[in-house]
Amino acid sequence: MVPVSIVTGRKVDTIKDFLLGAKAAGGPLPSLEKITFAGSHGFDISCGEHSKKVAEEYLPMLRAFHAECERESAGISGALCEDNTFSISIHYRNVKDDAQVQRIEEIVTKAVAPFEAKGQLKRHRGKCVHEIKPNVEWHKGAAVDYLLHMLYPTLQKREKGASGPLLLQDGTELAPVYVGDDTTDEDAFRVFQAWGSSTGKPALSVFVRTDDKARATAANFVVRDPNEVGQLLHKIATAQQK
Repeated sequence: MVPVSIVTGRKVDTIKDFLLGAKAAGGPLPSLEKITFAGSHGFDISCGEHSKKVAEEYLPMLRAFHAECERESAGISGALCEDNTFSISIHYRNVKDDAQVQRIEEIVTKAVAPFEAKGQLKRHRGKCVHEIKPNVEWHKGAAVDYLLHMLYPTLQKREKGASGPLLLQDGTELAPVYVGDDTTDEDAFRVFQAWGSSTGKPALSVFVRTDDKARATAANFVVRDPNEVGQLLHKIATAQQK
């Protein structure tokens, strides 16, 4: 069995409820309980009894930003201000009126401006969403690197920016796989570019393009939809069993 981690913009509790709340005949699916999580774009890491919270001092600022956006956008049909604890997501995918989409832009810009001016919060534009996060050097790529070292304590350390295979102290080579579909996954894709193998090939990073037809990506491979993700993982699992 290989370790599996979920790196998401949603809160850890939200994604755990989504997965572990599903009931099989004997209760929660046992295999899912072994998953590690990096929620809020990697700012909240949970692995059994181990946890890591990044930038907790920014939480009051995020709450203040969320409250203002929720108040100002209350009358906009389809708008959603999602509090993901260590990040705030202002969704407008279901806002049909262009003028209202522009209004959300104005609301977010005004609300985040005082925090941006002080270098406290930063905005990232995703797919029909404004993501507001602490302005610190941490992202999904940093979270993936942290998770690997947590899951494999004997993983050899190396200088920041160094490339090459991921090796354990006994010489075992790791072959991580990362799959993502959002713009915030590009941070992890860029980290994977430096994780090569002894064959000279990069570590496997996969961009799920879905409806995002034009965006360039730092991933090594592209699939069209979640169905192809399932096919890819099945092939990987089958190859491991041989």
